[in-house]
Order: sequence, then C-alpha cells, then structure tokens
Amino acid sequence: MESKLVIGIAIGRREAEVVVLDISKPEPQTVDCFRVSPEPDASGPLSPGAAIARAVRAKNLLYEEAVVSLRSDFFAQYPLRSAFTEPRQIDHTIKYDAEEAAATDAASLAVAYEIVRVRPDGADVMVYAADRQTLTDLLLDLQGEGLDPVMMEPEAVSLARALEQVSPSFRETGTLFVWLCGGQCLLLKNANKGRAVYFRRVLLAGKDDLTDPLARQIQLTLAGWTCGEPVETVVLAGETGPIRLDALSQKLSHPVKTETLHWPADQSAEPFLTAAAWGAALSSIHRGRRADFRRDFLPYQGRRKMLQKSLRTLSISLTVIFAAVGLYFQMKSLRLQAYIARLDEKIVAEYKGCMYGQKPPSNQPILTRLRNVLRQVRQRQEGFGGGDEGSVPARLTFLMEALNKTPSSVDMQIQQISITERTIRLIGDTDGRRSTLQLLDEFKKHPKLDVESNQISPAPPRDKFEIVLQTKKEGGA
Repeated sequence: MESKLVIGIAIGRREAEVVVLDISKPEPQTVDCFRVSPEPDASGPLSPGAAIARAVRAKNLLYEEAVVSLRSDFFAQYPLRSAFTEPRQIDHTIKYDAEEAAATDAASLAVAYEIVRVRPDGADVMVYAADRQTLTDLLLDLQGEGLDPVMMEPEAVSLARALEQVSPSFRETGTLFVWLCGGQCLLLKNANKGRAVYFRRVLLAGKDDLTDPLARQIQLTLAGWTCGEPVETVVLAGETGPIRLDALSQKLSHPVKTETLHWPADQSAEPFLTAAAWGAALSSIHRGRRADFRRDFLPYQGRRKMLQKSLRTLSISLTVIFAAVGLYFQMKSLRLQAYIARLDEKIVAEYKGCMYGQKPPSNQPILTRLRNVLRQVRQRQEGFGGGDEGSVPARLTFLMEALNKTPSSVDMQIQQISITERTIRLIGDTDGRRSTLQLLDEFKKHPKLDVESNQISPAPPRDKFEIVLQTKKEGGA
C-alpha cells in the first residue's frame, strides 16, 4: 500500500517539533520526528516559519497535508457563554464575545472555539484567542517556503487529541489529568465527553517535594474552571517522583493515581511539544476536535484550488465530449432530413397520381386529406351523393325515407321544404291530429334525423304543422 504522509508541527516561541505520520495503515506509524530551532543563515536570521518550512523541505517528504499546533504562549483560553447554539451563528458573534474577555479590539484577534455544551438559552463555548498579526506573519512565512498548513489549532486541542489515544483515564469527563515534566505542569480536563478541553499550563518551583505547590495550583485551577461535571479523580503522569500521592489526595479530597504514557513518537525531547505535534498530525484521521485559527483570518484554500483545477479539467473534457456528441447527432439529423425530403417528394408524386394531378393542400396534412376523400367516396357508394351526411342530398334522402315510411292512411300535403346549413323546415297539413302525430313519430324513428321543434295548430277540417328537423350528429342516439 502506498504511504500517505501527514505532518504535525508544534510551534513554540523559540523552537518547533515536527512529527511525520503514515496514516495509510490501520494504525498510524511515526515515520520521522525532529526538532527545528531557527538559526541564522548567509542571508541573516530566519523567522520560525521559514526555518520550519525549510527543514521540512530538506527531508524531501511527499506529504498530503500539514497541521500546525500553537503552543499556549501564542493564545489565551476563555470559557464563555454564547447566546446561540448553531455553529454558523456562533461563527459570526464569537469574536465579539472574546473581545470583552480579552479586553482587546476584535479586529486584532484571531479566534478559534469549541462548543462545550448546548443549553436551552445558548451554548457554553471554549474560546482560544491569539494575536492576529503574529499568526498571519507565521503563516505567510510558512507559505513563502512552500508549506501551507490546512489548520492552525491551539496546543490544548492537539494535546487532548493525543492523550485520548494513549490514556484511557483522560477520556473520562470526571478526571483531572496532570502531566508533569521539566518543572512544567499541564492540567487538562475533558468537557462533555471530548467535545472540548479545559487546559492550563503552570510552572512549579524546582524543589524536592512539589506536593504543596501542585496542590495549590490544582485548587486554583479548579476554582477558575466552570466545569459541567465535577472532578472525581486526579491522574498524574510524567515526572511524578517529587509528588507524595497520599498527601496530595488529602489536600485535594480526591483520589489520586498515576499513569504511564506510552507514545508512538519519540519523547526524548520536550514531551509536551512532541505530543502536540503528534496530536496535530492525527487530526486528519480523528475529526472530532476542531478549533482552527485559520478559519478566522486566512482560511485554507488548498483543497478548493485543487477542486477548481479538477473541475476546470473536467469541464474542458466534458465540453469536448459534448461537442463530439453534438456533431454526431447533427450529422445524423442532416442525413435524416435528406431521407425525409426524398420521402416527401415520393409522397407528393403519388398524391398527384391518385388525385388527378392536384397538389397537396398547404393547410392540411396529406394523410388527413386522403382520409376525408376516402370517406366521401364511400359515402357516394352508399348512396349519399356528393357529400357526407350533412350535405343537402344526404339530408333530402333522409327526409324522403321518413316520409315514405309514413302509413298510407295518413293524408298529408307538403307546402314548403326549406333547407339551411343546419336544419330542414317542413310546412304542411294533414287530415287530423292523429296523422300529424304519426308523421312526427316517423321522423323520430329515423336513425339520421332528429326533431328540433314542432308547431301544430288546428285548421279545420285539416291539422296544420311546422316541423324543424336536423341531422343527428355522429355517435348520437
């Protein structure tokens, strides 16, 4: 399997630690770990960012991404309350919340945060505030030497991510984790099952017995933290030799135990810095913790640029493909149009042959015209003369059929027959009302005629009538 390298860089004021992880395997493996201290070259003193980027470039590493962890002397931590619960809303207001806590103009701050817990009236937020110009200079120095980190996160987040991998007790929310090394002490406590971390770094005076100073610092720290869950256990790690566990437990009124940390990375240098670099490199695998200073002042554009380049290449390829497909169907359409033109010429020639040289009508399809002509021919063959059932000859035929079926006992005289486009008007008289009704009955029985109206009036000794008929529509009863 091809290696997939990720670089974690923990940066302090005077030095930096770089850890290279191979995350292509189920368990990430440390490929390299080295210290960087800015030293002057021929052109003069190097900035920390330039020194780090050159040291990484000198290793000739084909890495996919880099993550920077900033030591605690770059930022300050403030537990705050936000009036909002949605991250998008918090993004727009958190800087102004931090402005009051840091007593600094919001424009000069770079802010990152983690949501500790959500409440009905807002959210508890762990805010990290740093000097915007300092981080900007550091980032530009890194980018100037070809290293563009995807994130710049506080050391507290990186250390918490690293400790979650090696310390089972750190994952418990009721545990205060105390890590001692080289006269320094880190105090960390998980908040709300790993969503955020309370963090403090303190210095302990170099004495043979550090129990009392450590107890005071722990008490001060817990008094300043507004933890949602109380501390139940204190866990010590690192250089615990100068600590009397029983005495510390009595002073704190909490059980105290020790834990040995086993790190995949080399901890021979300053353990805190190396652990932070290792935790920063793990961010590409463990996506739970996110507190990125870059989002506030200079968001990472690398993935977007790669996506834009890929989309540009894809769009060019699709344009070529669509052009080829369009040309293919255009040629096919031209061939089809030529074929249709030949068929039209053939159909016109055959139409003229069967229609005695007449040209096809311009306002009617040829097929519809031929069907109408065929229907008229069949009607002529059935005896309807030169038209359909609505023609004058056809309607006269229907009228004569009805009159001929009238019983011979009916004595009638027809005085006038008027035919319009819609009706046939019949005026006359009979020898009585009974004969008139028999005549009307014959008209009603005829399958092609319908009585629209009738007027009957006595004119002794005859019975006068005026009947209006119309041809039944196709499909009528």
